[in-house]
Amino acid sequence: GINAEYMGLLIQDKMADHVKKLVAAEDDAKKIVERALEERSKRMVNARFNANVEVQGRKEKLELQYQEFVEKEKGNVAELERIERETEKEMKEIEAQYEENREGVIKLLLENIMKVDLEIPDVVKEEFEKMASQCDYKFGTSFPLTKKKKKKK
Repeated sequence: GINAEYMGLLIQDKMADHVKKLVAAEDDAKKIVERALEERSKRMVNARFNANVEVQGRKEKLELQYQEFVEKEKGNVAELERIERETEKEMKEIEAQYEENREGVIKLLLENIMKVDLEIPDVVKEEFEKMASQCDYKFGTSFPLTKKKKKKK
């Protein structure tokens, strides 16, 4: 008996010891897993935060570029509107001048079309006389087109 009883107690004691160690190991493992999950959670929070900071930075940069573009284009739009206003003003002035001068121009054109000057200019007559004098030499005829100036005595 005593040995068997003592052995049983020793075995129970060792088993209790092993169970305690197993429970402690499980607790340690649980703590390690909890810490790992906490660290993972912190890294995820940091990663999200950093990503948001980066996205916000890019967003601000793009927004600034967009605003600069809009301001630049406003200048172009304003310049185009100014040119359009000036062009419209000039067109109205041209149309007004056209209306103002239209009747006078038509009258002037009609007068010049209807007026035919039949007199041969002196320059043409002189050229013709030169040609005619060459013909006189060849054919013995004369073509008096210009008035011969009388010599004073």
